[in-house]
Amino acid sequence: MAKDKSTEGDGSSKGHISQVADLLHGLASFAWPLLAVIIALMLINPVRQAISSRDLSVRIGEYEVSIQEVADQQGDLIESIRKDVESLNSRVDSIEGKDSTTASPSESPPEIESVLWVDDYPPNNALLVLRLTEADISVTTARSTNEALDKLGKRSYSYIITDIGRVEPGETIKNTEAGLEFIREVRKFDSVTPILVFSSRVGLVGAEAKELGANIATSSSTELLRELGLGAASR
Repeated sequence: MAKDKSTEGDGSSKGHISQVADLLHGLASFAWPLLAVIIALMLINPVRQAISSRDLSVRIGEYEVSIQEVADQQGDLIESIRKDVESLNSRVDSIEGKDSTTASPSESPPEIESVLWVDDYPPNNALLVLRLTEADISVTTARSTNEALDKLGKRSYSYIITDIGRVEPGETIKNTEAGLEFIREVRKFDSVTPILVFSSRVGLVGAEAKELGANIATSSSTELLRELGLGAASR
């Protein structure tokens, strides 16, 4: 009888051990997803801080641009397209019912091979510069008025693009009329090359820029691309 009790005890112990093993196995399989969630929660703030501090970056052409800057530029382009669509709808409404035979044929834009783009922070325009280079338009950048004038003294360009306010070398405060001064200087020796002002401040200085010799003043990315022959009918 003692032998039977011992055998019975061994069977009971083995049953308990098997149950504990199953429990541990179940906990182990549950622990990995739980650990992954914990790690993900721990990384949320560092990732968020890295993005907000612009530590993450991508290379676009020759520029190293932060993820936040790319998002900002994409947002600006989307907003520009939205405004263009609204403007197009207004134009369609205004000409509705008019005789289409009276419309004059549109002229093809001149071939643009090269652009001098003046901006004290070129990465601001990285996506637009990429679009131009993809269309086989050579883009030369200059960060200051003097650098741009020096480049213009060495060769000609199909088009000149300039911002308005920029921090010139040797200065610590932004010159809010740097672009206007640049246009004035260019028109002293070059009255032919088209100049496009690309700035968020065109509402304030656009008219003055045109009086000084700029051909177009805009804050619209899509209008800039259209002017360079890269609109809906881009090559």
